[in-house]
Amino acid sequence: MKKKSVLAIEPVKPKIQEKDMLTVQEATIKDEKHLIIDLFENGEVAYRIALAADDYAHYSYGTGIWDAKTGWNNPYNTAISMAHISPAHERLLKRWTKKQKRYADGDIADEIFRYEYDISGRRDMAKQKKEQEEMEKLLAEIPDDIPQAFRSRIMNNIDVCNVIAYKRHGSCADYRCLQCGGQSSRNLRVRDPLTGISELQNVPRDGEAYICPVCKKAGRLRPIGYMNQCTAYGQEFDSVLYQTSGEKLVIRIFRTIVTRSVTDSISIDTYERGRIILTRKGDRQYIQTYSGSWIKAKSVAICGLAVEYGREKAVADSAFRYCPENMYRLLNCDSSKNKNMAVIQALVTYANCPQTEALYKVGLKGICRRLMYVQGRTRKIDRSATEAAKILKLSKEDFRYLVEKAEKGHDECMTLKMIRYAVSRDISRRHYDRLQAIYETARGDEKECDMLLGYQSIDKLYNAVSRYKEEYRGKFREALREYADYLHERQAAGDDMTNEIYLRPRRLHETYTRLRIENEHKKDEMYVERMKSIYPKIPEACMKISKRYTWQQGGLMIRPAADAGEIVMEGRILHHCVGSEYQSYMKNYNNNKGYILFVRRVEAPDVPYVTVEIAGDRIRQWYGIHDTQPDREEIEGFLEGFVKHLNPKKVKASA
Repeated sequence: MKKKSVLAIEPVKPKIQEKDMLTVQEATIKDEKHLIIDLFENGEVAYRIALAADDYAHYSYGTGIWDAKTGWNNPYNTAISMAHISPAHERLLKRWTKKQKRYADGDIADEIFRYEYDISGRRDMAKQKKEQEEMEKLLAEIPDDIPQAFRSRIMNNIDVCNVIAYKRHGSCADYRCLQCGGQSSRNLRVRDPLTGISELQNVPRDGEAYICPVCKKAGRLRPIGYMNQCTAYGQEFDSVLYQTSGEKLVIRIFRTIVTRSVTDSISIDTYERGRIILTRKGDRQYIQTYSGSWIKAKSVAICGLAVEYGREKAVADSAFRYCPENMYRLLNCDSSKNKNMAVIQALVTYANCPQTEALYKVGLKGICRRLMYVQGRTRKIDRSATEAAKILKLSKEDFRYLVEKAEKGHDECMTLKMIRYAVSRDISRRHYDRLQAIYETARGDEKECDMLLGYQSIDKLYNAVSRYKEEYRGKFREALREYADYLHERQAAGDDMTNEIYLRPRRLHETYTRLRIENEHKKDEMYVERMKSIYPKIPEACMKISKRYTWQQGGLMIRPAADAGEIVMEGRILHHCVGSEYQSYMKNYNNNKGYILFVRRVEAPDVPYVTVEIAGDRIRQWYGIHDTQPDREEIEGFLEGFVKHLNPKKVKASA
């Protein structure tokens, strides 16, 4: 459908004014007739539906977005149903949709959406027919024969799991091989020809290896009593066979089910359950149903492939001979089964996205790994390009920057997203290093970056946070995260964000703490009051322990929490769980089973710093902002002195 041409048609304005109105008109676009239906809300056009003989589309004037949602999925379904339509426009709509009468419920939206359902149904049938013809053609080209060497490998894998049941009768033992069904007996008592002394030798034990004298195959011994209880000793595994069909690479997945029991002979059932056909245009994957027919699938399960056969020759003879040989290692396969799975993943990725070869050769392995996760199905690369820079839709300068960062160990995918973000916001390349630090701290959240850069330039933001990082043990990312939280709090408070005093406070953590407390008090007064009512004994407990648990030394002080409200705010400010109603800290404090103490700097006694949980004179745990342990050496020394203060004779301190 020519969407620009559809939008270029002027809507027919209703002659009468109702809250919701529908107008209908016929139009010819590129020698094809269309029916244009416009929904007016309060006199303004809000939604357009365009119908053609074999196509339809919807456009929302409010959002500027096209959609194809029909029926109850359409956000304007109710409005269309309730809208007023003139008799002339209604007749035109009926003539177009070939309906002789209205539906019983009088819902005109049904006529529109049923017409669209008919189009969708015809589309789906045509698509299914095309896929069926393609599948039949592809499957007809695949040889049905299975190489004998492949069958032998499957049997070898079955032999590895052979089980031999045994039963001992005094100095004799009976054996039954569950692989061949052969039975044998053995005298365990052996007489020494020199001394004439007899003794038991080669006594069977559960789990030991034993070779069947009938079929000469090794197996693990299992007591026959155990085997009688477990009537079947099963084995199930998948195998993969690589073949070629012209330039196509065919990957056939087989499932083998083995059943062993003491009473019956071994049962082996091997059947083909999936095929992956790789062509230059991409992959086609099919699975076989229980009835034996084949159907198209989005993906064939390839986990736990125990046997592989024919890969090297088949890949070399197909169009996939240039797929990077070791690219599968990017998936960190730690066993042969995972390796077989990773190899298929790499080949499917290469079929859907041959550009991975160029990206892999220049060292962008992180991007290749991400492509393998989605099997090369992505719209974020140029499939017609051959150069690595153009493949990623980057300029040569931006691509060079990406490679340099990858060589230094930076996350390639995050760097690529940052570059695309910078290009979309017209940010100069000289700011990339500083922008990357900001972008990575925001974890690639573009809305967060827009908020941070909405009030100041990159340089001003970076320089301000660099000054603040001294408050956060020299860590830039922690300072930036708290600065972003600070700006959110300013926005929530409705402050003027152009005010330099608000934008760049002198002491970030202290100002943020005070502001957060104010906002949280406004927002959560009901929650705080509820916690106080649930745990009313905390103030009383605080008064009892205040003298013992209040102490200061070397610029630090510690005191008990006064009530549940203080504990809630402590958790909110420091971003940890001490104030959560789903934890037991406040409950224990209320029941005198454990207490919550606050460590503060003497010069800032109202600024949350470290929270301590204590029971008696034993410190259970202590944490600061974001569940970290800031200034660990200083805090541990302070708490050790605090424990000595509590009980000089018995020192038990744990961090």
